Parts: sequence; structure tokens; C-alpha cells
Amino acid sequence: MHHISIVNNNGRTRFLISNLLSFELERISLGGLDLNFHFESVGTDKTAIVFDRNFENFAPNAFYNIEFYNAEGRRHEISLNDYGNFPVCIEGERVAICSQLETDEHIKLKFIDLKKVVFQMKYHPPITSEISIKNEGDFIEVGVSDLNESHYNNVMVSVDKDGSFDSYLVPVLIKKGHIYISNELYTKGYNLHLLVAINSNVFEATLIKQTKESHENVSYGGLPEHLIGVTEEEFLRHNINNVVSLKGKHSSVEVNEIDIVGNSLIFNMNQIEWFIDTDTPILILQETKTKQLYSVRGNLDSSKLHFKLDGFINEIPNKKEKWIIYLMSKGNEHAFRIRGNIEEGAERNFHILSQDNFPSLSTYNLHSALCMNKNNNLEIRKDKISNLVKNNFKIKTKVNKLKMFGEKVSIEVQLNTPYVQSIKPTNIYLVHRNKDTFNKVNMQLTNTTIKKNSLILITNIQLREVVLFPLYWDLFIGLEIDGKEELVKITKVSKDALYKVDSRISKYQRGMGKGKIFYPYITISKDLAFTVRDKEYFENRYYLLKEKFAFLVVNLFRKHFANKEIWIGFEKLAMSAHESGYYFFDYVYKNRKHDNFYYVIRKDSPELVNLMDKKDKVIYFMSLKYFIYMFAADLLISSDTKRNSYSLKQKKSILGKELTDKQLVYLQHGVNGLKAVPDFYKDRGVFDLVIAPSEYEKNMITEYWGYSEEEVVTTGLARWDVLEDRTNEIDYKQIFVMPTWRTWMDGMSKEEFLESDYYKYYNDFLSSNRLHKVLKDNNIKIMFFLHPKFKDYIDLFEINSPYIEKFGFLEVPLDEMIMKSSMMISDYSSVIWEMFYLEKPCLFYHFDVEKYLQYEGSYMDFKEDLFGDVAYDSEELVENMEQYILRNFSEKVEYSNLREKYFTYMDNQNSKRIFEAIENNKSNLRKKRKRTKRKLSHIIPFDVRRKMLNTIAKIKY
Repeated sequence: MHHISIVNNNGRTRFLISNLLSFELERISLGGLDLNFHFESVGTDKTAIVFDRNFENFAPNAFYNIEFYNAEGRRHEISLNDYGNFPVCIEGERVAICSQLETDEHIKLKFIDLKKVVFQMKYHPPITSEISIKNEGDFIEVGVSDLNESHYNNVMVSVDKDGSFDSYLVPVLIKKGHIYISNELYTKGYNLHLLVAINSNVFEATLIKQTKESHENVSYGGLPEHLIGVTEEEFLRHNINNVVSLKGKHSSVEVNEIDIVGNSLIFNMNQIEWFIDTDTPILILQETKTKQLYSVRGNLDSSKLHFKLDGFINEIPNKKEKWIIYLMSKGNEHAFRIRGNIEEGAERNFHILSQDNFPSLSTYNLHSALCMNKNNNLEIRKDKISNLVKNNFKIKTKVNKLKMFGEKVSIEVQLNTPYVQSIKPTNIYLVHRNKDTFNKVNMQLTNTTIKKNSLILITNIQLREVVLFPLYWDLFIGLEIDGKEELVKITKVSKDALYKVDSRISKYQRGMGKGKIFYPYITISKDLAFTVRDKEYFENRYYLLKEKFAFLVVNLFRKHFANKEIWIGFEKLAMSAHESGYYFFDYVYKNRKHDNFYYVIRKDSPELVNLMDKKDKVIYFMSLKYFIYMFAADLLISSDTKRNSYSLKQKKSILGKELTDKQLVYLQHGVNGLKAVPDFYKDRGVFDLVIAPSEYEKNMITEYWGYSEEEVVTTGLARWDVLEDRTNEIDYKQIFVMPTWRTWMDGMSKEEFLESDYYKYYNDFLSSNRLHKVLKDNNIKIMFFLHPKFKDYIDLFEINSPYIEKFGFLEVPLDEMIMKSSMMISDYSSVIWEMFYLEKPCLFYHFDVEKYLQYEGSYMDFKEDLFGDVAYDSEELVENMEQYILRNFSEKVEYSNLREKYFTYMDNQNSKRIFEAIENNKSNLRKKRKRTKRKLSHIIPFDVRRKMLNTIAKIKY
């Protein structure tokens, strides 16, 4: 006879047998069906049976015999070490009772829904029986007056404590018709319940009461780790998912006295005690779009119900959403909406809940607020404070007037709200647009006029008296609400102000010193904002006159240019020629696919050399020919957005406006999975045909970006056509390190950069003594390359090792660097996909992953979808790097297996497919084309045109 021991630890079960039996055991069946299993060694004389995932086909609440066979098919006689019923957890999730009595020939297994069992016991208690208790040393003997011995296999004992839904099963020994449980739990102050569960019902649930002597002076002791059970959170989730349906209309209950203390929601019990379970009151919160559910258990204190919302506030996703609040009835069979009293006023039923999980102070932070909807039902909304305040107080804002005299900026703002008496304006501010920091500049509030439902505020600022740094500044109004100032963004602008700002290039532009300029602009959502940036060399009258002359030429000879079908190619800032924009142009040129395809690049670009063999199709940036061909172009083709062909910030010039109507075939800067890019979504109107590197990304683009299937074509990236392994061209191993940029670091000074986590973590890595030793011992060099947007910071990294070299934007050919490297380290850069394409190992350095996901977002699950190991500090990064050095830079199988998922084509024919896609979509691109409505008169300044028209109107009428 062989024996099996059952060992539970941290919610998982292992079945231990002797080593001898493991040598003989060939097959295990449950209910006649063979199970998949394997062995794990445990100590010197025991072996654990580990079952693989193959239990989903077994129904709950029925016993199945477990049988063990050797290689000849002979069944082994095996029994449990002790007779009784033992809770087990199979596959880490399915709870079962493993049972064998003295009269049983086989070991039996019955799967149970423990959450359902606990629910029945809590809310539908069955008839109980009288019991007797007898102390037997380490065990207590439990006698049940009317329990039939045929039901002993169905006996379970659960343990919990007062005021908690946590419930655990404990082993039950059954010998000679007697039931025994451990004395350890009985003396620790817990409640023990004897259950008899037959099929799916609990027929008996008896509280094993303790004597007063045993209950006094006993605090709850710790529960042993070997117990199998259900936590309060799991129980409540089962409760709301399986008992309560929150679909359709619901009754509501009015609560007149609602209070918020800290983050606790408090109700007066006077009107609702008749239907609420005061022992275990429960709130259910349901998100309106995803239908996600969250439960909060409350408590009764001095005739008031208290619900702490801290856990909910800090655990829900950091995104804009709305949660409906339900109050559960007795037995949790019905859900009621909670209706507040609108007579108490908008400010009374609006509470911004405190939160401590923000990485930093910023107007972008999403806060949770308790408020009422249009039906006066309570709900929790998560949004920016500005939006929450606007929604609750029905605020609408508008910039009526903008005036600039010298360095003085004057603005008139109008705020409309039916609650004028409930809010008090404190000031107008310029707030720096940044997700990670909060900087505001006070504007002087010179006049406030209060009307029936509106406020008119006049404010001004002297530019020479304030410090404004790059890049964008938004207008906010401070409002005092309940004694606290809240900032509300000023949105919308009057038609007059919009036309004045949107039609002038230089009238509102002011110099800020050190080559910086300040000017107002209209955002994509038609709001007024301000820009502080470096002035480009071409932002002067000479280039504006050249631009206007080119516009005149193209309009005079429009028919001539219309027949040419001009294509324009370019890359980032019209400065580079090493990405897909260049390689597609190179393919078309060398294969003579389209005669009028031209490439725009700056004369001072170090990558101009790549175009010397195609010089007849090169157009120099800002030349007269450049302006003429840009106006005449039928199609833009690039791996960057269209404004990289002109000016990223200048949108008010004639060419700046023309670019809005030009069609762009987007060749992709890289694979986009690691970073969410809402600026590329279809509603932004930036692309007309999107080239996808794979079917994986095409699905992502159609799902998230909003493009149709016809607007996205899977071809692969053009630059992948030339990728090849060139590690054998150097006599050392090379590791390419390229971090990407962060939007929240835009405009950061060098002093601020030195204080950033970005600098600290990469500098820790590059200055690591352990790293330098590894590089020296293995003849390895690191090539450190900063993103173009961080090019001004490269010199801040002091590299003292001969094995580390640093490079700025365009100082070395990027594609060559990739091909000669044996491995790449990055955080979230799309360039790392190239290394994966070349079947080389990749390492991810995610020291700021939580902030990155909050501020930038990703379309991938970083825990499941990444194709390389992840490090969170420099020591871990060096450790991972060393492991790959020992592997001679070979990929791990689990990552190489992902290549088929992420790449559709690996045949060097991507440019050919891109060209065919453009040809096949010509008709659709022409349909989208918006012929310019600008007239020759547009070369005359707006103010002059307006005065001329006004004069003509006076004469005419």
C-alpha cells in the first residue's frame, strides 16, 4: 500500500509520493479520464505530482475517483496519509475537496465553487444542527446530532473572523465516525463553521461556538499559509458578478444627508435602513463603458453608513471614466441608484476626492470626484479637475479679445455659469503645458464685471516681467470653490480674435531674448494658447517674400504643374536621409518608377552625401525651387509628419496652410506598439494612406487610430529592405544603447535635465564600474545615442571609459550602427524593433515605466508582449547584459518565437509593395485631395486686405 500526502502552501497544492512510487507510476486517471502530469523532486525521498492544466472538463459538485497505474496497466493501491476531507487547489485556481474515508476504496476528488458556498452561508443560512465539542489535545472532536454518516464525504469546515468576508477551508479528519479539526484555529479567536455541501447546495452550516473562557483575552492569530480559501475581494467580485445584474433600469433611493469626510462617503440611515443589510452594507460601482465592477464594503457607525473609497480611488485605471454607484439591498438581490437632493446646490453635491498616487503635480492629473448627473443620481467621475469643475458648475468659457502692445498682452475672458454666486474668480494664469510638472505665471486681473449668469474678466501681463520657457502655455482661470482655488482651462475663442491670431504671421510675434520668440496661436480644438520657442533662421521677410513669389508662380502656371504629378519625399526636419522616406525614394529613383519624385533636404545636412548619386532629384530646403515644388506637389511621401518638410510650428503662412490640404502617404517612423500616439489618429487629419509594417500593427492602427481597412496597407518598412547583419565587419562586439524622448521633458533646461530620472538612471548605467569591467574583459563597446529631441543634452553625459562612445543626432549613420551591433538596449524606442527584425537580442530599461504608461501609454502589455528581458535599475541591466554575453548574444527562444507574430514580411521587397500600394490607391488619394481655395490676393497681408474690403464696401453701399 502506497500513501499520498497533501501539502498546501500559498494557495497551491502538491501531492507528495515516495520516490519509489514515482518510478513505477505511469498513468493517473480521474473519473476514467487520463490526466496530464509531471514530477518535481522534493527533498531526498519525496516526489511531487504536478498536474498540468486539464481539469476544465470536470463539472463541480460531483465526486470523481482518482486511480493510479503502472506501465503494465496495473492499478496501484494508494490511500491518503489520513482519512478525511482535505481542501486542495488545482492549477492554482480550481478549489476541490480530496476525500477518502475508512470505507472508501478510492481517493475521491470533488470540485467546488468556494465563493458560491461562502455566499450561501452568509446570505442564505440553512438549518443548523446542535453540536458538541470535545478537546482531544491537538484536535477537537466535533459531534453533530443529526448528521448521517453517508454525508461524511460532504463535510467541510470553514474559518473566518467577525467583520470580514475572508473565508478559508481547513482539513477535516474523519475516523471511526468522528470528526476532528485542528485545535490551533479554535483557540485563536476565529469562527469555525461546519458545512455539509451536497451537489450545489449547502444543507447545513453550523457555527462551532466557543466558550466564554476561550474567547476572552484572545486576539486573532495569524492563519497558517497552507489554508485554501477566498478573500473578501474575491467574494465581493463573485457576489456582484453572479448574483446581481446591473443591466436595465434600476430603482433609486433618495438620501438627503450625504457627507464626505476624507474619502469616506457617509449616508444617514433614517430613510434606508429597511432594505439595507446593516451588518455588511455594500456599494457596487460600475464603469459606464467597460461595465467593470468594483465593490466597497461599509460599516454602520452611529446610525450612519460609512464607505471608505480610498482603495477604489487609487486602484482604478488612470483614464477618463464614469462610475455609477449602487447601494445593495439585504441579501444583495437588488441594486438601487442613490439620488441626492438637488436643492442643496451644485457646490454641496460636488466633492473632489483626495488622491496620493500622482507622480507629480500637474493639470493633466486625473482626479476622482463625487457628483450628481442630470437625474440627480450620485456617481464618481474621473477626469482633469478643470473638466470636473466645468461639468458640475455648467461653466463655459471664451476669449473675447486679445491685444498686444509692445510687450504688454491684454486678454478679455468671458465665463458663463448659472452658479455665478457659488464661485469666485481669483486670477488668470498662463500654465505651462506639461504632464509631469506644474508651472504657472500670474496675469494681472484688472477688471471683473458680474452679470446675471456670466463674468467678464480683463487681464494683462508684461512679458519682460515674467519668465516663460519652451514650449506651450495655456490660459487658466482660478476659481475659489469651498475655500480652495481650482484651476479651470479657458477654452474657445471669439471669431474676431480667432481670425486675428490665425491670419497673422509676425504681428503678434515678440522677441524674448537669446533667440527665443513668443506668440499666440489657435490650437486644433480652437482654443487660444501661446508658444515660446527658438526662432528658425528662415523666419524672416526674405523667406516670406520668396514663399509668396513661389505661390504666385504656381498659380500663374497651375495647368503646367498639374500635369507633372509631383511627389515630394523628406524625413525629420528635412535634415535626414536614413529612414524609410529615403530608402523608398532610393528604390523609386533606381528603378525609374516615377520621374517627378523629389527629395527635400537641407544643404547643411551631414546625410546629403547619401543623395549625391540622385542629385538631379534633390531639392534644397528653403530654395525658390523648394517653395515652387512644395506648392505644386500632388503627394507627400515620408516616414515623418508633413510639417517636417517645412516648419513644425509655423502654420499661419501660405505654405503652412497649404500643407494642411496636401495628401501624405505615411511610411512609418517605426513600429508603434511601444508608445500610444493619439496625434496620429484619423480625426487629427494628418495621414491619407498609412503603410503598416505588419498585420499586427495594421490591426492596431484600425482599432486605435480609427483608419479604415482601405486606408492602411501592410507592406513592411522600406528601410528593412537594406537591413543585414554586419557584426563581422568590426573586430569587437558592439552594444547599441538608444533611449527615446519623453513628452513631459519638452523644453527642459539643462539644469532640470541633470535632476531628471532619465539622466540619473542612464548615467548610473554608463558610469557603472561593473559595466566597465564587463566591457573590458569581453572586448565590447557601447554606442550611446540620444534621440534627436534630446540632442542638446548629449554633452551632459560625461563618459570616461574608452569602451563607451556617445553620439548626437546625425553624427553617425543610424542604420549602420544597428547592423553592426550585437544587441540593443532601449526603453521604449521604436528603433529596437529593427534589432529584433535582425534576430538580435533586445533589452528594455524600464526605470520609469509607471510614469511612462500614465503619460504616454502603450498599445502593448509590457508584462506579456515584449520581445526581450526587462531591467528596472542599472545593476539589473548590467546583470542581464552579462547573461547575453555568456550566451554569445543569442536570442532566447521565447522571444524569437514572437517574430512570426510581429512581422508579416521579411523578404526585402517592402519598397516594391509600398509603390504598388500607392499606385493602387491613387484614385482614393485624388478623391481626398482638397484643391486650395486661396487666391492670389492672399499674398497681400490680412490687415491690408481687410481695410481694402471695408473701403470698397463703403463706396459700394
